[in-house]
Amino acid sequence: GVISARQGSGRTICTPDVSAPAINIWLLYIRANPMRLLDLLELRNMLELSSVDRVISEATVEQIRAMLIQVLKMRERLQQKQSFGKYDREFHRLMISTVQNVFLSQLMDAFWVIYNEAHIESYHEGLDAVVDRHEGMVNAIIRKDKEMLSRLLMEELIDARNQIVMSLLNESTLDLKIRKV
Repeated sequence: GVISARQGSGRTICTPDVSAPAINIWLLYIRANPMRLLDLLELRNMLELSSVDRVISEATVEQIRAMLIQVLKMRERLQQKQSFGKYDREFHRLMISTVQNVFLSQLMDAFWVIYNEAHIESYHEGLDAVVDRHEGMVNAIIRKDKEMLSRLLMEELIDARNQIVMSLLNESTLDLKIRKV
């Protein structure tokens, strides 16, 4: 899959997809030790935080508009008391896509696939703050406020970390109850 041959066009080198092997390896590892999902979350946060300068400087009006649409969809789902993880993930995908680094995008995509596979409960109290935080991220990008964007991304990490821990605790409690029966 590294070289593509097309009749009349010759051979071209394709961009390798690093996400598929990462997903396969990381999923096995996380299934064996679910607490490692927290390590993966930390990696995601490092990648997003290290991208703040470029996101701020390279985001186009169209990309900002697309992120804002995701925020509006999140707010709509919130009003319906429904989960909006799909729109949250798309928001972060759009934000990272501003950097135009294919490998970074692939690693972030791998994170989201693994996160979905872990079935972390994403509907919880305080989701209005999550939506407000995403709206704040858009405003930070518009204002080119690196400190605000970094702070909001750190708040995202704390919230996501809490959701993972709570989900793992609930799962452990369920496992204990099943073993006792």
